[in-house]
Amino acid sequence: MRRTFATLLVIAPLAASGGEFGGSLEARLATYPSTPLDPQQQKNAYSLVFNPEFSHQWETSSLSFSGYSQLSDDNSGRSHNDIRELEFITWGEQWELRAGIGELFWGSTESRHLVDVVNQRDGLALEGSKLGQPVVGLTLTYDWGNLDLLLLPGFRKGGFPDSGSRLRPALPVADALTTYEAEEGDDHIDGALHWSASLDTVDFGLTLFQGTQRQPRLTPQLAGGAPVLIPHYPLLTLYGLDLTWLNEDWIWKLEAVSRRAEGQTQRALTVGFEVTQYSLFDSSSDLGWLVEYSWDEGGKSNTLFDNDLMVGLRWSGNDSDNSEALLGLMIDLENESKLLSLEASRRLTDDWKIGFRGKAVIDSSEGDPLLYGLRQDSYLEASLSYFF
Repeated sequence: MRRTFATLLVIAPLAASGGEFGGSLEARLATYPSTPLDPQQQKNAYSLVFNPEFSHQWETSSLSFSGYSQLSDDNSGRSHNDIRELEFITWGEQWELRAGIGELFWGSTESRHLVDVVNQRDGLALEGSKLGQPVVGLTLTYDWGNLDLLLLPGFRKGGFPDSGSRLRPALPVADALTTYEAEEGDDHIDGALHWSASLDTVDFGLTLFQGTQRQPRLTPQLAGGAPVLIPHYPLLTLYGLDLTWLNEDWIWKLEAVSRRAEGQTQRALTVGFEVTQYSLFDSSSDLGWLVEYSWDEGGKSNTLFDNDLMVGLRWSGNDSDNSEALLGLMIDLENESKLLSLEASRRLTDDWKIGFRGKAVIDSSEGDPLLYGLRQDSYLEASLSYFF
């Protein structure tokens, strides 16, 4: 609650300055049809999410704010507040300078974002959104492409839900016992750069990141006589490539990285395509077919995407209600474990929107430990949003 008031204190003076204020209020209900592995876990989960936004622009500069406040069931541990964006940007003819808290996206693929390493994932939000990252950045724009140079002061932990929540590790995570390889801990200053350019129908980018790895390594230990998972964040050096090739109705995509952490170098890639059928059955709607393959040297103990195939459908109604849906199936090519995901939404009026989101674990195997631990956590979430 204190963080909620702090968020409102940030919004009030910004709104009074004469800029544009808006946002959304969203009510969510998630239901889990399977019996939980732990009797403490919920059958249903309720939450209310507030997303205030503010922006103001001058001739050569702008100020923007985006907040996130989630109020959830008392026993889920998912209630939290965050400033996703509070950023001042100023620009000239071939440069842009930003400072504050920001949210960036790098990459091209759908099922996995290997080069999108600047922002930490919000581990308490089911939708997989990202936490705001303190940043000072310079963007240079020339004929040879765009170059982003980022200084990232301060690391942010993603957070873990409480024992009453679904979609959590089998053992409780002792977040208070978190360790870091960097001597400065979460005060370590990271750095990143991203160069992007276009050549005919090909868009490509190169990424370099040096700093604290966003995904922790969870190690089982005893704390107070009880087994827990201790998060450890190593230092990471990452080199990445992202590529998009437009060939008529086909879009070919690639992300590949080389990561070095804790004395080991591991490589990973995601590659695939999307092809769209326009005016499906002589209607206004379009249907996109997606296929991507993911491989990761880190193995199943670190990721769900070590040797997996994703097939999906993206439907767009192209109507005044902005109707759309995305259906995806992730298939483990070694043990045939499967994860089905769904996202769909439609506007009811100019101010109201209904949405659905869900995941279903199918044929999980003990050989896929991360997915096997979630085998009873298939869910469907319905949401109703009001925009202002």
